Amino acid sequence: MFLYTIKRLLLFIPSFFLVSLLVFGLSRLVEGDPVDMVLNKGGEESPFASAQAYRQKARELGLDRPAFYFRLSSQAYPKDLYQLQPQQHSTLLSRLMDQYGAAEHCMAYYQQLKNWEQLYYEQKAAFSYEEKGQLDQLKEELWQRYEERPLDVLLDSLAAKTAKVAPLALGLDSVRRALHQLRREARPYETLIPQLYFYGLNNQYHVWMFGDYPYFQTPDSSIHHRLDSCYAQLGRLNLVQDSLDRLARRLQFQLEQLDSQAQAPLLAQIGQLEQQQKQFNENYRQLAAERDRLLPLREVYASRGLIRGDLGISYQDQQPVLQKIWAALRWTLLMNLLAILISYGVSVPLGVEMASWRYRPTAYYSFLSPLQLIFGALLALCFFLQLMELVSGALWAVIPLQLAFIGLNYRAFLKQWGRSFGPEIRRFAKALLRGRMLDISEYSLLFLQIVYLWFWVLLFLSWGLQPLWLKLGFLVLPLFFFLGPWRGQWRLSKQKGLELVGDQRDKLSSNFLFLLYSLPSFWLASLLVVFLTTATYGAHYDWFPTQGLPNSQVFSWGLLGDYLYHLFLPIFAITYGSFAYLSRQMRSAMLQVLAQDYIRTARAKGLRRQEVYWGHAFRNALFPLITLFSAVFPRALAGAIAIELIFDINGMGLLVIEAIRAYDWPLVFGVTLMAALLTILGNLVADLLYAWVDPRLKY
Repeated sequence: MFLYTIKRLLLFIPSFFLVSLLVFGLSRLVEGDPVDMVLNKGGEESPFASAQAYRQKARELGLDRPAFYFRLSSQAYPKDLYQLQPQQHSTLLSRLMDQYGAAEHCMAYYQQLKNWEQLYYEQKAAFSYEEKGQLDQLKEELWQRYEERPLDVLLDSLAAKTAKVAPLALGLDSVRRALHQLRREARPYETLIPQLYFYGLNNQYHVWMFGDYPYFQTPDSSIHHRLDSCYAQLGRLNLVQDSLDRLARRLQFQLEQLDSQAQAPLLAQIGQLEQQQKQFNENYRQLAAERDRLLPLREVYASRGLIRGDLGISYQDQQPVLQKIWAALRWTLLMNLLAILISYGVSVPLGVEMASWRYRPTAYYSFLSPLQLIFGALLALCFFLQLMELVSGALWAVIPLQLAFIGLNYRAFLKQWGRSFGPEIRRFAKALLRGRMLDISEYSLLFLQIVYLWFWVLLFLSWGLQPLWLKLGFLVLPLFFFLGPWRGQWRLSKQKGLELVGDQRDKLSSNFLFLLYSLPSFWLASLLVVFLTTATYGAHYDWFPTQGLPNSQVFSWGLLGDYLYHLFLPIFAITYGSFAYLSRQMRSAMLQVLAQDYIRTARAKGLRRQEVYWGHAFRNALFPLITLFSAVFPRALAGAIAIELIFDINGMGLLVIEAIRAYDWPLVFGVTLMAALLTILGNLVADLLYAWVDPRLKY
């Protein structure tokens, strides 16, 4: 087992590097210029003023280096093509070199384009507002065109519009001459000659993976440490801002639900919240100013490296990616881990028990007989409370309408079963009082009709009314509907009460679990929010808090309980659908194991049922469950987008969706990398569990 573990751990290392190569390659294939995304520049800024900022930001991001340790290309490309910035310029040169070869003439044409662009900005004041707009558009197209015919048409159009400004006309002539020289001296065959360039360790992948920040010393430590402190405090302030925003939305929602007399305490809380917002804005402004002052003074290092936990910075707000992921991951991790524990804690014992029901089809089992008595008592209490409200005049029409509704269906009873309703009830009551063993499946339609009538009377005649009996009735009747005797073969016993016979328990449980599985989680979550978190349908239905989470930053056990109280409904919405497939997987595996010879031998030895199932069969039935368990690690990272949106939880799902919409690729690929690594870790844990379950496995 020890050698097996060591081999699997050693295999994890190349898998990690292969995943990092794949994610790094994908990150370099996305559209857009990352430096432009970070700078977020626009307007009438001079390209030469922004060029310096572009080079500085590219250096900070580590994008002024070659992409990898080596590059296999053609002879048409120079070795230092990566140094051309911005990305739009290097893209144009790459396309020209693919078409013509002759890298030196491509560079000459590129230099003439830059010179003409400088002349254009110097002479731009000579044009009208409308002409400026047209020329700006043509200038941008000039950096994108490389085909012969469209490029010639574009140059002719520019020449016609700039003819009145002599410097621009002369500059455009120089561009034309450089282009003609490139076409005359073209060497397209160079694109067919391979060329291998080596760049050493100073490349983007090496910096992204290992970092260029010193390992054992900290240069200009005071500036770097203070900057790290500023970034950390700004990150915490962002979390506080999110909490304040959620609290403001919650107070505003509660304010809209109350009348004018009850709004005074909430208005006071809103005033305090505004003061906190002002203090927050002042603290944020001071920290941001100090950060901006220290940034030019520090020695620039692009990254600490992936192996030291640096996933880069976000394009949106310049915050470290790992810090943003952790801010959202803690809620997703808490929800998913609790959901996974509940899913496996319920589904595994249930699957084993369902297999035992299926494997013993002739056995009798006392199925929830105490619970049946409790349900019956609650139903009687509902009817009694209904009568009490009838006496008080609150619901005077309910009982007569119910009796009339049952009377109208009396003929249907007689026609369907061909017997009187009264004698049927009396015969069933006599059997119950005598404790006689009998099959009462013939009564199934009778019970179903009674419960059906009662349910629809409550639903249609009492909708909108909110007494206690209605809430209890809606809790009891669905359970009666699924646990009623029409679901299978039952028997009556004076000692054990009502018992279910054979494998009908397995069918009943499977049907109920698949019913839960078929309910869409977003639909059920919406119902839970509407009916159980607001007073819209009655104050006594407001059982759980509204959407969002507590905004305290200080941990306490009371705060943990408050978190669980807020997360109860989201966890339920995530969990209930997994009971079906987990329990069915466990059941199928147990049925295969229970049919084997060594289980028969264990039974023949006289071992107790629990020892046979849990001591002998369970361990060998774990293989399908271990396979499913390997997906737990990436699942703990993934966020349920719909659930987080409905319950207003800032988790991983919403974070990734917002990052994709904003083209925040470091954040997107940071999450992708973490998910891939967790998948590898899950497979590693699954392999170790396989070896633990069956020591015969060898690697």
